[in-house]
Amino acid sequence: MVTGKIRSIFSGRGVRRPSWRIAVTLVALLTLVGCWDDGPIPFEEPLELLFGSSELGSGPLVTRFDFGVPVPVVFNTEIGGFTIYSATEPGFVPLGSRDVFSAPYGLPDGTTIGMRITEIDPEVQIVFSNGLLSQPGDEVVIGDSPFDIHPTWQLSFPPGADIQPRFVTFILTTTAPEYEDSEEFTMTLMVDESDDEMMDEE
Repeated sequence: MVTGKIRSIFSGRGVRRPSWRIAVTLVALLTLVGCWDDGPIPFEEPLELLFGSSELGSGPLVTRFDFGVPVPVVFNTEIGGFTIYSATEPGFVPLGSRDVFSAPYGLPDGTTIGMRITEIDPEVQIVFSNGLLSQPGDEVVIGDSPFDIHPTWQLSFPPGADIQPRFVTFILTTTAPEYEDSEEFTMTLMVDESDDEMMDEE
């Protein structure tokens, strides 16, 4: 209950989504056509969202990722009055067929994995090479295992916006008959203010 209250304070749940949502989506689409780079990665070492199945050869998809730790995003660019923060970590990496000793268990090569949004703050966009996720119900095929795919996790704020953590809730999906979609996972995206301070000093 306490966690839900904190999340509600940060995300502004229950407030009508602002009319600038369409403009934010257009800004995010520019990433797909390479109008700017993804910005610096906010980790010295790669961070992966490792996942597999709850049972050997079957069961729902599960992950080892710690969703209790916010994902930092750093300043990318300003465009059309919007300030864009982004990161290309974490990436999605399915565990391989040799991971058979404990859950999550590895997935066979060729297992198709996707991502579907169930809830998302209007400032959040997830940009893959084959699609943009910005609204509940949006989904994309991440790939056929094995893969190591890093989308752009992005926050877009209009002028004067309150720069607070934002949230996206999603499930991992699969078309493989032996496996089931995951439970819901909630990712917290938070602007890395230390990165902004370093830029000011420069």
